Amino acid sequence: MLLVFMAFLLLQTQRSFSAGLVYGLLFFKPQLALPIALVMLWKREWKFSAGCATTLAALGLLSLATGLDACLQYATFLTKASDYIHNAGYSIHRSQSLDGLFHGVLPGYDNIATVGASIAKLLLVAVALNAVR
Repeated sequence: MLLVFMAFLLLQTQRSFSAGLVYGLLFFKPQLALPIALVMLWKREWKFSAGCATTLAALGLLSLATGLDACLQYATFLTKASDYIHNAGYSIHRSQSLDGLFHGVLPGYDNIATVGASIAKLLLVAVALNAVR
C-alpha cells in the first residue's frame, strides 16, 4: 500500500512520470497493479504510463540477468496459471479473489459475475482517479 500511497502523492503534486516509476514496482502483484494502470492508459495519462513502462522494462532486464532459462520457465508457468485454481487440492473457497468469491456464492454464474465485478472495479478505480486529479 505504501507504493500506491507514494504514487498518488506524486500524482497530486503533478509528478506523473515519477508516480508511474513508483507505481510500476507494484507489478510484482499484477492483479493489484493492472486496474489502475489500465485506467491511467484509458485517461491518456502518458507520463504516468511511460513511468510504469520504464520500471517494467528495467525489471524485465533484471529478470533476464538471472538467465534466459529462468525467464522461459516463468513464462511457461504464466501460460498455465489461470488453470491453477482447477487443480486437485486447490481450495477455491479459501481463494482471495473475485473468482473464488463468486464460485461459492453464485455457482454456475461465477464466470459472468467475476467479469461483471471486474468491470465494476475498473469503473470504481476510474471514478477514484478522477477525484485525485
